[in-house]
Amino acid sequence: MTRLTLALFCGASACFGSTYTVRTAAELLARTPQMRAGDTLLLEPGTYSVSSWNVTRLVGAAQAPITFRGTGAGVVILGTAYANVVNVTDCHWLRFEDLEITSTGQHPDVDGVKFGTGTRSSNVVFERCRIHGLDGNGISAQADLVDRLTVTGCEIADVGVCGLYLGYPSPLRQVTNTVIRNCWIHDCANGSNEGYGIQIKGGSWGALIENNVLHDVGGTTRAGVAVYYADPAGGQPPERWNLIRGNVLWNVRNEGIYAVNSAVIENNVVFDAVTGISITSYGGNVVDQLLIRNNTIYRCARYGIWFGDADRARASVLIANNAALMEGAMVPAYRAAIGLGPATAFDNAAYGTSNFATGVFAVGAPATQFVRAGPGTGPGTIDLGPSAAGALRNRALPGTAPQTDADGGWRDARPDVGAYEAAAAARWIPRAAFKPELDPLTPLWQEVPRGGTAQLRLRHGAPAETRYALLMSLSGPWPGGWVPVIPDGATLLSLHPLPGVLEGYVGTLPGPGERVMRLTFPLPPGLPPLVIYHAAILADPASGRVVGITNCARVVLRP
Repeated sequence: MTRLTLALFCGASACFGSTYTVRTAAELLARTPQMRAGDTLLLEPGTYSVSSWNVTRLVGAAQAPITFRGTGAGVVILGTAYANVVNVTDCHWLRFEDLEITSTGQHPDVDGVKFGTGTRSSNVVFERCRIHGLDGNGISAQADLVDRLTVTGCEIADVGVCGLYLGYPSPLRQVTNTVIRNCWIHDCANGSNEGYGIQIKGGSWGALIENNVLHDVGGTTRAGVAVYYADPAGGQPPERWNLIRGNVLWNVRNEGIYAVNSAVIENNVVFDAVTGISITSYGGNVVDQLLIRNNTIYRCARYGIWFGDADRARASVLIANNAALMEGAMVPAYRAAIGLGPATAFDNAAYGTSNFATGVFAVGAPATQFVRAGPGTGPGTIDLGPSAAGALRNRALPGTAPQTDADGGWRDARPDVGAYEAAAAARWIPRAAFKPELDPLTPLWQEVPRGGTAQLRLRHGAPAETRYALLMSLSGPWPGGWVPVIPDGATLLSLHPLPGVLEGYVGTLPGPGERVMRLTFPLPPGLPPLVIYHAAILADPASGRVVGITNCARVVLRP
């Protein structure tokens, strides 16, 4: 697995904090409540047997978090009682790195990490951790509020219920601005009908679920990834939408991805599920603010894309450029329970039946449309990229597809239907492993007031003289068509041909390392919050060909 290091920025004053080392469980439990902003606790390799590791009311700072870090392989936090292994209570700016979290106290109520009821935490990060061997959930949150939880580069496996179970609708327990990236989540809901791979309950919002691998997840009545709704009545602003992008799922016992409202679902790959993507009202909630585009769905037993409750839907639902190809010609690739209602569908490819009134075109059997598909293919062998002679090539309308594909490759002027672009770089073949990381752009989420400055750090392994550009895509109402921005002295800006997009060319990279970009947004008063999604594009210095793109960072501009 590629290791992602988040650099801390030290301003005018120097970074502060002390570093301590522990070797036993007793030392760990004794030192934990003494940690202060900027402190780092290093855990030497070994097994730390605890009834519970209670991390309570620790408060770091944005530039000085409190960090618990394993110093090598085999740093194991082992829960030995009928209790959650790690309890996080009222903590802020906290990091857990390179730890293995497991339990001998097997019981459905024992979770690996728990944010308990009645608490409030924020800016907690789990990075490169392995959470496994539990009869409960990997990570769960029933707190009053958990804001900006980040789970990145983690393996969550062999859990009895959910990989991640976050929030609850009634009484409302919110998890907001969550980031789940580059994780490998598998063998969840073992022997249970109830569990999910990732479950973000109704009333929680603003999640980024990106570039994860999920397989053998979900109970027989549950989903691999479920985000439900930001609000039962819908109508939420863009900064509250959930973004599910670039994930690969297979062997899902029910639905691959499920949502009700306020979500962008794009560039995902789902195969060998019962249903690929499912959209319903979940008992009468409003179905709106949904963009389901450029997903590849293959070999589902019941439906490729299921759309229900059109009587609860609004015109803000769009289903576009998806490739839903079933193994049998009579399996429903697209099915609307009572029609599409005001929702819109266009340029969706189907092998299998469809009752969508519009927006679906038929293609040949999967073996002719994908590079490598058909009976006997699966993890390690399957390749769901568009075949050279297939009907998925160049079929999406320009401007309607994401600008990159599921692996971060650049889409050309006439994009392909589905999650992959044939003209992009070589595809990652799905297998039981971490998906290769996109180059990181951090922080992944930040708020900037009118006239404030966003600071983005690009960490990369590109050789010297590689050209790069910062691409910004606007989400939200803006009467001017593009957002005014004052760059730092190194940045030159030009308008992209597509509406609402700016490219900021910032020259060349000196070699592998870090580049910091600063952009100021002089918003006029009286505007609602705007959201700008950022990604950095890397180009070959000689040919100018795009050779890579970063993950997506989100900047919320507040009046």
